[in-house]
Amino acid sequence: MSLSIQAALREGLDRFVSRNGALLTGAYAVLFLVYQASFNGLIAAVLPAYLPVEEAAMDVGFTYPASVAVYAVAILALTVGLSAFTVVVIRTFVAGRTDSIPEAYYTRHLLWATLNLIVGGLVFGLIVFVGSLFLLVPGIVAYVGLVFIETARRKPTASAVG
Repeated sequence: MSLSIQAALREGLDRFVSRNGALLTGAYAVLFLVYQASFNGLIAAVLPAYLPVEEAAMDVGFTYPASVAVYAVAILALTVGLSAFTVVVIRTFVAGRTDSIPEAYYTRHLLWATLNLIVGGLVFGLIVFVGSLFLLVPGIVAYVGLVFIETARRKPTASAVG
């Protein structure tokens, strides 16, 4: 079985510029902007305690006024929320749905899939970090090997997800 890169890119672009692609990309951008503003706010609130006054006055980017606790809770909630949203996006794009998102994509086993995504991402990151500590090349080998971990599993289809 061969892979036509040109056909894959064309199909991916068609799905991206579809109605669902635009809606999901816009929603992801909004959620990520709130996440980034929360992260910037946390850095701006914590940084002055660790840097001299002159260096602490540097600009960390856009943010909103809140306490450190609010920033931390927002970051945690948005990390989980963006992960769950990523599961929905993957299910939608893999199934080739361009006009609507079936309810099963955001209800069926979403918690379990999100938990797998988060834990798998953490394990993946830890393995790459440890591999990179020992030598850069083993880190790259682990990265390439783990990127394809999901291809060994059953690929979701519209009938399997829905």
